[in-house]
Amino acid sequence: AEGIDRQRQAGVAVPAWDLVATSYQAAFSDQQLPAEGCDDLNDQIAGSIIGSFPPDLFDSTGIFQSLWVTRLEQMADDTEGLVDQLLELEELPVRSF
Repeated sequence: AEGIDRQRQAGVAVPAWDLVATSYQAAFSDQQLPAEGCDDLNDQIAGSIIGSFPPDLFDSTGIFQSLWVTRLEQMADDTEGLVDQLLELEELPVRSF
């Protein structure tokens, strides 16, 4: 986009800008493309994409959790682990020399 904008400012990008505008029209048009009959392949692709995410990113019903909530839970787990380590260190006998 930056390159097209620079070319447009230089006055040499009329064909490139027309191509971008035509691409936008095609991408956001209301035309429905005919179904190609690849439902099985589309299901496999979607399953592969979803399978690449860690399982803890989903709630018990399979819905994506908020990324903020996921990070918050991870921070809470990390904090709990650090507190446990600290308590274990306090329980160790102190050696005197």
